Order: sequence, then C-alpha cells, then structure tokens
Amino acid sequence: MRLIYEIVIRLYRFTIILASVVNPKARGWVKGRQQIFSQLAGGLRDEKDKLAWFHCASLGEFEQGRPVIEKFKAHYPDYKILLTFFSPSGYEVRKNYPGADYIYYLPADTRVNAWRFYQIVKPDVLFLVKYEYWYNYIDILAKHDVPVFVISGIFRKSQHFFKWYGFWFRRHLRKVKYFFLQDEDSAKLLTTINVENIIVSGDTRFDRVMEIAEKSVLPEKVVRFCNNERVLVGGSTWPVDETYLAGALKILPEDVKFIIAPHEIDANHIEKIVEIFGAESAIPYSSYIPGKDKHRILILDCIGVLSAVYRCASVAYVGGGFGKGMHNILEATAYGIPVIFGPNNKKFPEAQGLADIEGGFEVSDQESLNRILSELLTNKEKYTHACEASAGFMTKNRGASGKVFSVLETKI
Repeated sequence: MRLIYEIVIRLYRFTIILASVVNPKARGWVKGRQQIFSQLAGGLRDEKDKLAWFHCASLGEFEQGRPVIEKFKAHYPDYKILLTFFSPSGYEVRKNYPGADYIYYLPADTRVNAWRFYQIVKPDVLFLVKYEYWYNYIDILAKHDVPVFVISGIFRKSQHFFKWYGFWFRRHLRKVKYFFLQDEDSAKLLTTINVENIIVSGDTRFDRVMEIAEKSVLPEKVVRFCNNERVLVGGSTWPVDETYLAGALKILPEDVKFIIAPHEIDANHIEKIVEIFGAESAIPYSSYIPGKDKHRILILDCIGVLSAVYRCASVAYVGGGFGKGMHNILEATAYGIPVIFGPNNKKFPEAQGLADIEGGFEVSDQESLNRILSELLTNKEKYTHACEASAGFMTKNRGASGKVFSVLETKI
C-alpha cells in the first residue's frame, strides 16, 4: 500500500505540472515549491528554538486554525510558529500573516520529501487543521516521537479510513496523539476503528467568525446604500446563484435591497451580473456614488469586505450550494440572521445543525427560494424565530479553541 500511495502522489504532482501550462492555480502550486528546501534551510530558526508547525490545506482551514495559532503563540511565547499551506489560494492570501514566524508551501508528500523536510525543520509538534493526513509526514514524525494533533477534525463514513481497504490509512491515524473533533458522529466513527484518543471540542471556526464579526466595520458606501432598509446579502455567489436571486427579486417587496458579493470578481462576471439584474437596477460597488445613484442592487467588485457586509443583512444567501459545495455560512450566522443555502451542503454539519433549528434554510430551486424569502420577509414571527435560532446556534458552539487548550496544556 505504501508503494501505491507513493505512486499516486507522484502522479498527482506530475498532473499538476502538466496543468500548470494553462492553469494559473496549478502554476502557483508548482512555482511555490521550486527551491522549497533551500528556502527552508536558509529561512528557519536556530535549532535551539522550539518550533510548532501548523499545516492548513487552504484559506478556509487557515481561518479555522487561526484562533488556535494565536492562542498557542500567547500561551507558548518561547515557540516559533511555522505555517504551511497545500494550496496557492491559502498561501498567496496569508503569506504575510504576522502570527507566524515562517510561512511556506508544503512539499508533496513523498517519502524523500518528508525525510528532507524533517531533517531541515525538526518541529517539536505538528497541528493538522481539519484534514489532510499526509502519511509520509505523519510516519516520519512518529518515528522521531514528534506529537501530531488534529484540530477541528471531521470524519464521514464514506471516507477510505472506514472501508475494507483502509487498513494502511487507519494505521497512520493511530499515530496521531490527539484528535480534537467537531462533532459526536466523527467520534463514533473513530471508535469503530479503535481510535480512542479523541475529544469533541467543536469547530474552531465559530471562535474566528465571532471575533471577526465583533471587530467588523461597514464601509461607509455600504452604510449609505443600505440606508436602514431591509437588505438581502448574497455572499460568494456563482452564476446559478445569481440567476436564482434575480428571479427572487421579482417577487419581493420593492423596499428590499440586494448586495451581491460574487465568488469571482473579474470584469466579465461583474458585467454579466449587471445584465442579469438589469443596468437600471444594479451597479458595481466601484461605480456607486452615495446620494447620487438610486440603484436597488449593489455588486461588490472588491474583496475583503463580505464578512463585514453581512452586518447590514436582514437575510443572507450563501452561494456554492448548487455547485461543488456551499461557502462559509458562519460568517453570516455570526450576526444572528437567517441564512439560505443550496442543496449541496451535506458535508457541512453547521448547515445541518442550523437547518434543524430553523435558523438556516435549504432551497432546491427557484420556487423554494422565492417561498422561503417571502416567508422570512413578510412573516415577522418566522423571521424573529430564525434570528434567535441563528444567534443561539453561534453562542452554543463558541469556545472550541479554549477547549482545545484545556487539553493541550496537559499534552505538550
């Protein structure tokens, strides 16, 4: 099985190299790993310093791990922090993050790379955020008695760990010192394969999004646009989401405004959104002049403001649920508002939990979206219940990073 795994990793790397000719993200993946070992050798600390290594797949996992990184830095100031990413979408955005002393791409998980990485880095502890179990790295750390912790881990029955052919992968899971899990279902699954070093601490993303919400400040242009009226915010939307939202606009009261924050903000996409909603109604944020323009739909053609913009929302619609999977609903839920999302949400326990208490609502087509929005914006009792459920959900699930540290202090 080790040989098969090694071959798969090498084939994956070769595929990305080929894709890098035409794909910018793949090109970033390859370019970021060029000369990585010489960069590590020249950039890391003196070996007498202790080193805590945090690995995140991408930006979402970084935000999930960030509360723990910052708590660790505060609790253990004698440690240097190494942060690694698998994806360019994480590295490129957070390569200057001040909470880490060193930030790099993670070399592909071949046996040779894992050995070379360990010889240079020699970490004292590794924290894996949510997932990404790189087996050669785990193996080499276990052989040198370096503890590995998983933060906000989550497991599903469909994963290879729980299949008849998963024995080799299960063996590596048992090399993890402790799992801090998001939910009870994950804990039950791990116990079925004799992994007992677990605690259900919750999802550290709740801590992060609540911290962001408490510090957020609305841009003045957005304040002027909202003008204390009811607003639906469509966050991280894709074309299918935008089409549905344009359909919903037709049946909602005219005093309800829309703010659309598309996942992709290239000029062509922004133009298409304006076309879908109508140029007489929609305007890009960069062109909007408060007090002069009387548009009903504001399109955010900039990045970095969505989490704050949810503050002005009466209702949020979070995109992606009609594609590969929905985007972050917790950023919106942090403000205690109802959240609507598409059907592809089964891998997101926060969506399931929010829907169970009617703080979140799954929609499957134009008709169901229109119905839910109409009910929320015309039925005061339903709306109030949804807001209270959403706020209570966040309060109940906050504090995961504190639970992690209450255990970590006895393990490090």
